[in-house]
Amino acid sequence: MFSTTSIFSKIIAICALLISLNSFGQLDNYRNLYFGAQNAEGKKTFYNTMQAANESNAVFKAYKGVSTAMYAEVASSVEDKFKYFDQGKVLIEAAIQGDFWNPEIRFLRYSVQAEVPWFLKYNSNLQEDANIVLDALKKKTIDPKTDFWKKAITFIIDSDELPSSIEDELKKFKL
Repeated sequence: MFSTTSIFSKIIAICALLISLNSFGQLDNYRNLYFGAQNAEGKKTFYNTMQAANESNAVFKAYKGVSTAMYAEVASSVEDKFKYFDQGKVLIEAAIQGDFWNPEIRFLRYSVQAEVPWFLKYNSNLQEDANIVLDALKKKTIDPKTDFWKKAITFIIDSDELPSSIEDELKKFKL
C-alpha cells in the first residue's frame, strides 16, 4: 500500500516540475520580448507583458526592471521618463542583490547602462558586468551557442563600451 505522505510528496514534486517548466518557457518569452523591443511598439509590448506577469525571482525582476527602464523612452512627459527609468533601475539593482553572480542579470544591466545617456549617471558597472559574463563563459556555466547568448555577446562587443582586451576575450566566444 502507498502511504498518503508518499503520494502527497510525489504530487508536490510533479507540481514543482510543472511550475519550473512553465517558468523556463516564460523566460524564453521574456528573452524574445527583450530582443524584440527595438521600436516603440516592441517596448510597449515588453513592458506590458512584464507588468502583467506574476513572478518574483531575481531574473524576472531584472527583466521587469529592464522593460520599465526601456519604457521610459516611449513615455510622454519628461517627468514620466525619469519616473519609469528610476523604477527600472531600482528593480535591476534589486535583482542583482538577489542573485549577484547571475550572468544574465548582469548582461541585462549592461545593456541598459550601455544605452542610457551619460547624464543619467547609470553607467558605472559596464566592465564589472561584462567581466561576470566573460567569467561565466570561461567556466562554461552559460552556453554561447544559444540564441540568447549569441545576441548578448554580440551586443556587448558592438557596444564599444569596454577596453579592447575584454572585447577580444568575448570575441573568442562569438560563434
